[in-house]
Amino acid sequence: MHLNPIVLLVLFFYSSSLSFSQPCISLQEIDRDGDGDGIIDSRTITTNTFDSDGNLIFSIVETDSDVDGTIDFITTTTNTFDSAGNLLLSISKTDGVIDGKTTITNTFDSEGNLLTSITEIDRDLDGTTDLVNTRANSYNSDGTLYSSILEIDFNGDGMSDFVQTITDIYDNEGNLVNRTTVVDNDGDGAVDRISIANSFFDNQGNLLMSISEDDNDLDGTIDSKLTRTNTFDSEGNLIVSIAERDNDADGVIDEIRTTTNTFDSERNLLTSINETDNDLDGTIDLIITLTYSYNRDGTLESTIAEIDSDGDRISDFLQTITNIYDNNGNLLTETIEVDSNGDGEVDRFTRTTNTFDDSCIESIDPIPIPTLGQWGLFHLFLILCISGLVALRSFKSESIVA
Repeated sequence: MHLNPIVLLVLFFYSSSLSFSQPCISLQEIDRDGDGDGIIDSRTITTNTFDSDGNLIFSIVETDSDVDGTIDFITTTTNTFDSAGNLLLSISKTDGVIDGKTTITNTFDSEGNLLTSITEIDRDLDGTTDLVNTRANSYNSDGTLYSSILEIDFNGDGMSDFVQTITDIYDNEGNLVNRTTVVDNDGDGAVDRISIANSFFDNQGNLLMSISEDDNDLDGTIDSKLTRTNTFDSEGNLIVSIAERDNDADGVIDEIRTTTNTFDSERNLLTSINETDNDLDGTIDLIITLTYSYNRDGTLESTIAEIDSDGDRISDFLQTITNIYDNNGNLLTETIEVDSNGDGEVDRFTRTTNTFDDSCIESIDPIPIPTLGQWGLFHLFLILCISGLVALRSFKSESIVA
């Protein structure tokens, strides 16, 4: 299994832990063509060093932003692990146009659960901490996370400027049935907004419905509501997910988003089509289609994302990701090609090439992997991210025109 760091981050929000390992990536090269002329515009080379247990103890990232042979940015990261392979300390330093230092300090309990994580950022290497991000986690007796408190000090004065507390409640089967999020936007100790999400599962643990209600001004009145209803097939695959948003909680639905998934006989996700009616006039305003291809071993070979930003059934944006593996299933190259305006021409591409050290097995902490029934939820999250990118691109275009 090969997952890029962004996917790993997204998967953090889902359940069912799974450990895996792979040969150490000793060298990684990323080439970028930002204008689609076939000429590499920037190159980043990462060299990794591992200890005998496969822990990444040192990494140096060198970026030549104009491919003139001169390194423009260098980032070095030094990691310290305990005997169990838990990351205790990570220090990253950047040398370039803007120098900076990031220090991450973690603590764990005897079971290896992350208790605290403190990130300190010195943006200009003047020795003064400019930003502090602190997270504190609490677990129940079986090691399930039930509380997480995030505090952010945006100016390094030792005072929290933002506090978010998340409290989770599980049923007897371990399903997350209630999540309460309380936010203090300015760190004055007073709660500014609260969100409560309730989830309902079937006997197989499939999420049938979730209802999220937000009180954005803490007046005791719900200001917005999101209801998601899911349908699964007999194999537990999520085949349809319908999200209904009531933006002002007046009981009238303002937006409907429908996601339809198809799977092959091996339960691999083949297609995921998301259709959004932004104003509930019965006309689809946005369509995002994700298509996946696999080799005979069931390894993902390609992903195609098409975005129809106005619902006219013509793609306005196309992104293709192609993966090539060695005989052992290790990801050798990943190529991302982007057609940003749907004219059939590649406007930019990124190619990542990995070199593996077969004598070293990288130690990768257990990560949460979604069950097959949850894949549709993960891809719905991915769709929302892509939608955000489309909105951002549209906003930038309108700003330029104006």
